[in-house]
Amino acid sequence: MTHDFYVQYRNLIPHLHIIYFYRDSHGNEIDLLYASGRELVGIEIKSSHTFTPHFKKTLLLFSEKQHALYSSYVIYNGEKRHFTDGVKAINFKSTSNIFDSTL
Repeated sequence: MTHDFYVQYRNLIPHLHIIYFYRDSHGNEIDLLYASGRELVGIEIKSSHTFTPHFKKTLLLFSEKQHALYSSYVIYNGEKRHFTDGVKAINFKSTSNIFDSTL
């Protein structure tokens, strides 16, 4: 799914070419990290209809221990939610809004 996501958005936004997958030595992963100018944006992709706080764990850990993220998103099949820690959960149908707001 991550590869298809990248290909879809690379075709829509040709200059979006700095994109990464992140995994640390403890197995914590972030599905997509991409550079928007000098800012780094973290994106987790989940297939669930129900949000759980665990979805944002690695985004918060990465932002605290590695590099502060400009924006953090969880894409899932539920309703839009914003959290006081700055993470935004959005429905997969609104994914293009991530790129519209950060580019």
